[in-house]
Amino acid sequence: MLGFAAHPQALGDLQRLPPHIREFAVRALDALVRDVRHGTRLGDRGGYDLTDCRRLVLDEDRAWRLVYQDRPAPADSPYRREVVLVAVGARQDHAAYNTAAQRLGRDRTPPPEPGPIGRRATAARVRSTPARAVASVVPSTTPTAARANPGRSR
Repeated sequence: MLGFAAHPQALGDLQRLPPHIREFAVRALDALVRDVRHGTRLGDRGGYDLTDCRRLVLDEDRAWRLVYQDRPAPADSPYRREVVLVAVGARQDHAAYNTAAQRLGRDRTPPPEPGPIGRRATAARVRSTPARAVASVVPSTTPTAARANPGRSR
């Protein structure tokens, strides 16, 4: 069994869910606290670093997400670990992830700079001529055909 905590606004998220989705969310939270279900670890979602969070999909249409943290419980808790509900929301436009990031005080992570190999590969792709273009530029006369008439002068 795990402890349970929630961001105060996350409880409001639960109340605003459609009733049938709310039922799925409560069942999912129960399974998390009983330690019989685990969500997928998150990484970067919508430009935010959520690597310390997990998510559960709440419905068959995959339209609703529950974002939580599984972390050590406070020292005064009877539990060793606790589930902390951070946000519940729609998948569309990364709404649940954006809300979770805001509640956790996360800033958007800038996209990584391309490394030197990435820059060289990009430059090579830009400068290289596609094979189809090369084939259309090459004259139809092959070197062997040109050697077949060596006596002809220009």
